[in-house]
This record gives sequence, structure tokens and C-alpha cells, in this order.
Amino acid sequence: MKRKIFFMLFGLIVLIALMVVSLVYASEQRKKATCTGVDVFFDEDEQFIPSNEIEYIVYNNVKGLKTRKLNTLNTEKIEEKIEKHPWVKNAEVFIGFQKQDKKFFAGRLKVFVEQREPLFRVMHSDGGYYVDVDGNKMPFSSINTSKVVVCTGRITNEMIHGKLTEFINYITKKNFGRPRLNRFM
Repeated sequence: MKRKIFFMLFGLIVLIALMVVSLVYASEQRKKATCTGVDVFFDEDEQFIPSNEIEYIVYNNVKGLKTRKLNTLNTEKIEEKIEKHPWVKNAEVFIGFQKQDKKFFAGRLKVFVEQREPLFRVMHSDGGYYVDVDGNKMPFSSINTSKVVVCTGRITNEMIHGKLTEFINYITKKNFGRPRLNRFM
């Protein structure tokens, strides 16, 4: 009976020791892992920013990204650079680990982008721009066009940050453009 307990305790100690050694080994491998690239994800179905534009921002601001160790990357600074893009409302950057082969880990930067939602479009002789609900101006997108109210004329910043945005928000929320089904009943 004592022998059986001894072997069970010995087996349990060996198992715990193996788990600790494997966790330390995996942790050391993760410290050595280098970045293999960038993956960009969008919250919205409708995209106004090409993925490669976000990748360009990351590669342009992190020198030697594909040879850098993942634990040396400052994800907060990368987020700040991405959030300077006029169409980006919020960006979250994470480090994602994956097994490269049987012995080594590799990793990629995972970038989650929340885009600004255009509320209306301003058209004038020099071109135009979109405006979101907070009054932020965004240039026209090269990959998509939003179906929003179009405003023309002399639109000033005071109008954008005041009554015009407030009025278009009201119209959009009330759905004045939709036909009512019970109108003829």
C-alpha cells in the first residue's frame, strides 16, 4: 500500500516537473519569436479603407518589422499611428502567436480597425469630403461610396460642427426617406 502511494506521488511530481519545464521552454520560445507580417480586420461589413493602406502605415512606422522580435514591438504607438488616418475611429493592435514548426513560434500583428461612419457628403467645386456624426472630415474613399445625404453650397466648419450635423442626424434617425407601407390602407 505504501509502495502504491509512493509511486503515485512520484508520478505526480514528475508530471508537474514536465509541465513546468514545457511552460518555461514555450515561454522562452515566445520571447525569441519574430514577426512574420500583419493581419487587418474590420468591424464593419462596408469598408472605406483598403487593408493594404493599414499595412502600409504599420510597415512604414515600424522599421524592419519582419525581422523584429514580437516582444519588442510597442503596440500602443502602432495604434496611435493608425488612428491618425482620417477614416479610422479606433484601432486595436495585438500580437498573435502561432507555431511556425515543431520547435519554433512565429507571430503576426493583428490589427482590428473600427472605421468612422459617414453621416453626409459635402460636394463643392474643388471636390468634397464626408463628415461623420462627430463632425470629423474624411476624404472620399478609393474603394467604396457611402449612400448618405449630399450637401452642396457654402458649407462652413461652424455649420458642420453645429446645426447641419444635428439636422442630418435627426433626419437619418427618423428615416424620412423610407415609404410607409400603411399609407394607402
